[in-house]
Amino acid sequence: KGYLKASGEPQKFEIINPSPAGSMTTSGDDMSRFMLAHLGHGTLGAVHILKPETAQEMYSQTLQPTPPLPGFALGFYHEDRNGHEIIGHAGDTNLFHSDLHLYLKDGVGLFISENSAGNAGAAQTIRGELFRAFTDRYFPGPSIAEPTLAAAKHDGAMMTGSWWFSRRAEGSLLDVVYMLGQMTITTAPDGIVTVSGLKSSAGVPIKWREVAPFVWREVGGESRLAAVVKDGRVTAIGMDNEPPVFVLQRVTGLQQAGLTLPLLGASVAVLALVALTWPISALARRRYGKTFAHVGARAAAYRLTRIVALADVVFIVGMVTTLLTMVSTSLVIDGANDWVFRLFQLFGLIGLLGLVVGPWNLVTAWRDPAASWWAKLVAVLAAAALVVVPVLGITLHLLAVSLNY
Repeated sequence: KGYLKASGEPQKFEIINPSPAGSMTTSGDDMSRFMLAHLGHGTLGAVHILKPETAQEMYSQTLQPTPPLPGFALGFYHEDRNGHEIIGHAGDTNLFHSDLHLYLKDGVGLFISENSAGNAGAAQTIRGELFRAFTDRYFPGPSIAEPTLAAAKHDGAMMTGSWWFSRRAEGSLLDVVYMLGQMTITTAPDGIVTVSGLKSSAGVPIKWREVAPFVWREVGGESRLAAVVKDGRVTAIGMDNEPPVFVLQRVTGLQQAGLTLPLLGASVAVLALVALTWPISALARRRYGKTFAHVGARAAAYRLTRIVALADVVFIVGMVTTLLTMVSTSLVIDGANDWVFRLFQLFGLIGLLGLVVGPWNLVTAWRDPAASWWAKLVAVLAAAALVVVPVLGITLHLLAVSLNY
């Protein structure tokens, strides 16, 4: 039985539809025979499921994203550690979290399956720590002195900036979600590198020390980090305490969460205040017997600005809230929320008018001799926000024809 959390009720059996996910379901007993067959290079007892040469081809590396770190075989990936050749594969559904490791030349296999993600994703930590601790205990490697490279500070500086995992939905509704998982790499004066999202089992950011050209070793540990350099620029970063199913890629331009999300948040805040001041001002005028001061084009621009501002706020808040709720609470991410996204996108279409209405309101405010400095400042901020929100809405694919993700 699988659980979302240990204190909850067991969930129904999961049917995993998206290709090419295999979602194999088996018992530990059957898995042991699968492992023994591979440790026998395709043979278990009198049964031969693979020719030895086919098995060897299956276990050999075919892709190495960040040399010298282990790469991919066929189906399996390499997890070589302490000089031992190890292949494996992990698998996750919402309820089960499993890991398989085969020590090819040692005749040993290790398999673990957990039926809950655990508190704060503890299942991932547990299975990773089990593999590393098991390997270091029973298959320890030689201790080798690795002095820090003289170029550590220079090489570390080449990696500073924002990064995110290559394993993501690119150019879809989920852009905002993946932006929230971006990492920042910093380099200390002594050349020690820290990656914000890579933490120890204690939740402490790991410190990395360069021990070979663009290869870093965990300070006080065995894990390694490696960078790929092309044309004098770091283009990809890998780590061997994670499977080689992804690399870190540099984030540029409006994809940078540290730039885009604050800009979007500030713009929505400005538009929310602009929209709120409209009914508040109307109530104040009614209370004190005042009349609306604007006429003609100035009045039309003023009112349209407030309408479009409200539409933009509803659009962004609605889309982001629905996305975060969907990915955090749904067992299956499918098209069930499409109608909700389309509803909020209607407000986003209204928000496109801000590209014209905002500048128009700005011009009428600054041409109005009776306008106060405060009214002119609000017009400037509103015009900027009314341009920023639709531009970022399109850039982040919140306002797009396709809802595929």
